[in-house]
Amino acid sequence: MVEAAIQANGGVIYDHWDPTRRRQLDLNNLAEEYPVFDDGGMENRIYSEDGQYIKRVRVRVARGAPSAGVLVHLDTVGELFDNDDQVANDDGSDSEGEHRHHDPVSVSVYPQSYFQRIGHVKANGVISALRGVVARMNRELVEGNDDEYMEVPGRQALTPISCQLYNELSHRVAKRAGTQEVQRGDQTAAMAFHYPGYNATADRRGLNLVVRCTESLPSARHFALLNPIDPEENMPTDLRVENVYSLDMKALLPVNRTGR
Repeated sequence: MVEAAIQANGGVIYDHWDPTRRRQLDLNNLAEEYPVFDDGGMENRIYSEDGQYIKRVRVRVARGAPSAGVLVHLDTVGELFDNDDQVANDDGSDSEGEHRHHDPVSVSVYPQSYFQRIGHVKANGVISALRGVVARMNRELVEGNDDEYMEVPGRQALTPISCQLYNELSHRVAKRAGTQEVQRGDQTAAMAFHYPGYNATADRRGLNLVVRCTESLPSARHFALLNPIDPEENMPTDLRVENVYSLDMKALLPVNRTGR
């Protein structure tokens, strides 16, 4: 299975996705030179020429095991957005040692449930491991386009915009950002209901919050949303990684403007 995946990705493998840090591995001597697990029991990962991760381990989860949300370790998440890349040719070799500096990526972290170091992440750039793939796609999409539009320096078809890493379960408790029951401050507003100086509109809104909290506290409604609707339902606890791009259709060759 691993050999087939390697051949499907060009038959050449490396021990790192970054061209400046990686070394090529011998496929015929892989088990001895680079065993599946390191001394700490972690997977020794392998990557294709384009920096794509090739799985060596298959994970099996017992069906009766309790599910839990997958979150991001915030202490080290910045390593996903390194700002310096070494420009690589299609064959993986360096372009005369040239390095390309990217604009600094701003990373915002959102600790969850008092974990402090574990939570969700948002960044104004994409994961750096994908930059090689994006560069290759840009070359293939615009190659041969001699239109005047392409004379602007730095013009490209695919431009990285942003990235989000969050647990899918959060969609169940919030249809849009800032609408989770436990984030609205309903209890605080309800306790301030009789504060003097409110006008009639604020008084009416405050009374509605008091009634809402009397019927059920925000924490109770929050956990009610987490309960499975169907006993056989699998809880959506996957970690979602969303990298957002913009596509400049004018930069594409006319033959590539198919919408596919």
